[in-house]
Amino acid sequence: MVGRWTFVASFAAAQHSVVVRATSSINFDFNFVFVGGRPGHLGVFPISGQPIVDTLAKVVLTVDGLEDTDVSADFHVDLIDGMSNTIETFDPEQGSGYSTNLYGVAFVSPTVPFRLRLRGTDKCGSAFVRVAPTETRAQTLGFSSPDAANNPNVIAPGGFTNATFQLHNSGDTDVIDVVYNDDLGFGEDIIIIFDDEPLTSRRRRRRRRGASSVSETFELKANETATVVVSYGAPSSSQFGQANTATVTASTQSSETFNYVSFQVVVTPDEPDAESPTCRVLEYTTCAGVSALECNRYSRRVRAQFRDVGIGLQTIRARQSGVQLAYDGDFVSGTNETVNVTATSSCCYLAIDFESSDVVGNLQSSRCSAVIPPGVPNDK
Repeated sequence: MVGRWTFVASFAAAQHSVVVRATSSINFDFNFVFVGGRPGHLGVFPISGQPIVDTLAKVVLTVDGLEDTDVSADFHVDLIDGMSNTIETFDPEQGSGYSTNLYGVAFVSPTVPFRLRLRGTDKCGSAFVRVAPTETRAQTLGFSSPDAANNPNVIAPGGFTNATFQLHNSGDTDVIDVVYNDDLGFGEDIIIIFDDEPLTSRRRRRRRRGASSVSETFELKANETATVVVSYGAPSSSQFGQANTATVTASTQSSETFNYVSFQVVVTPDEPDAESPTCRVLEYTTCAGVSALECNRYSRRVRAQFRDVGIGLQTIRARQSGVQLAYDGDFVSGTNETVNVTATSSCCYLAIDFESSDVVGNLQSSRCSAVIPPGVPNDK
């Protein structure tokens, strides 16, 4: 309840404690992101690892309970330090269309640990403050974001391939430990190549067949960049559809500085699969007559149908946060059968957008959306 709360103790000499609890629909989550994709189909994707000190960090905030806020009156994002002192304040940029609950900010990562704080005004005119529970510590070691061209995400049984990353040290000269770990023991070796050497030359090479952990140690000077090439292979006995999650970690020996990058490789059959999954909306309910002030009290449902005629479906998801998906029966990864899904969301969403991918990473070929038709209130 908004307003002044008063507590009166009857016995001044006694010890008293008071606990006040309340709930609010207003909250937020966030991701550090990078821009990726192919020309004409660019998007933002969460980074793997921690942001880098003194470099530009891009952040996307997902704000829940937006219908209870007055965005036009007061809406800010602060960077705060461990003592809640403000480092910098931003006016976030709001997404459009079906992404109006998303906000973007960009800043140079500070050298001190920091948190994000969201400030604004609710529909009642009262100020609210939300602070991210996790503290972020930008690192002086950092990997480049994965590049699909240099990091294939599929491998055939008995095949070999490489994943290539740039590792930069913006701190002091130090000895670096690079460790590759994965789930299925695909690791072969790690090759370190330096900026001032031809790509064909190698410094220190350690080779192990079929290892779940492979490591390499080397010196990286201040402001120097090394190319880290991880070689891995799938045993000939690997089963089609197996997904191997791998993580490459870099850490300094003289401090607690570390960073990492993760990627996934899927075992595919020898025959390539270029078919994308398909999706179509079957039916949906509208939110006719529901006002913007009460939209979060009502829900709408969308039924959609998915199928992959290639190797099989891997994932089905809704782009909007807070959308619940229910399948007709069990959804088994790798299926070639038709999959029917019911999505449920609050009436505050203007649309529900579906995304799907198959086992080898082919993305849904076209947009699959259920948009509230004209005439239905959408002044969220």
